[in-house]
Amino acid sequence: MNAMSKTLFAGLALAVTGCATQSSTRKASVVDFLFPNKGEPIEVAGPTTMALPLRVGIVFVPETAVKLPEYAEYRWATPSISPFTEKDKLALMEQIGRSFRQYPFVRSVEIIPSQYLAPGGSFDNLDQIRTMFGTDVIVLLSYDQVQSTGEGAATFTYWAIVGAYVVQGERNTTKTMLDAVVYYLPSRKLLFRAPGFSEVRAGSTPVGLSEELRLDSIKGFQLAATNLVTSLQEQLVVFKDRIKEEPEEFKVTAKPGYDLKAVGAIDRGTMLVLLAFTGGLYLCRRIQDSR
Repeated sequence: MNAMSKTLFAGLALAVTGCATQSSTRKASVVDFLFPNKGEPIEVAGPTTMALPLRVGIVFVPETAVKLPEYAEYRWATPSISPFTEKDKLALMEQIGRSFRQYPFVRSVEIIPSQYLAPGGSFDNLDQIRTMFGTDVIVLLSYDQVQSTGEGAATFTYWAIVGAYVVQGERNTTKTMLDAVVYYLPSRKLLFRAPGFSEVRAGSTPVGLSEELRLDSIKGFQLAATNLVTSLQEQLVVFKDRIKEEPEEFKVTAKPGYDLKAVGAIDRGTMLVLLAFTGGLYLCRRIQDSR
């Protein structure tokens, strides 16, 4: 094609597709990784015996193929999802690792490169991870980002461990979901999960649409990551309480050299610090008042 033909064809492509929604997708599905031939998640029922403290591993499940829109050659007129790089993933995993390290029932946190997981590797792959890194608990991270442009609306479904999320798209929007599921590897029991969502709307003209959506893609992952970490911290607090309050569900034992009373050590230690700080302020005020 010469330059004039390309320009005319691009204009025709925009005219034809302008009334319909186009979409592009980037995803890494935990359901596809854990249950590649099952079609839906399988929950392990019954009590679980957990030996504390825990060694935690954090890893992203493998990414599936990216779905590109029609007329992908003319990226100024179509969605353009930005890569979710290993550097981005590492930064998020480190942030999640800090959430776990604050608890006394966690002995260590291992950041595991996604290259150690194979597509559809399932629990056999995780057993290899357990052998290599000595992890008791694995945090599996997944994501789904869809960008849509056009006059109509696109709908996409994300299959999470607890079921399906149906997300309605709108004109020039970027919908992002990051999901963390936490499994106890010896029993393959799901302990808890935490999601993070974001929505970014673009307001660019068609000529600048590709760059606008690229930036929206990055922003979408950043916002979803922030929400995921907040949700994960909340679920960690809930899980800590469940260990103590549901002995029929979680039977806790101690590894050699570990005191089970340490599970509540943070609460007591924090209380002592607050009491000492408050007492110090009160004493200072009394001294100042007596002068």
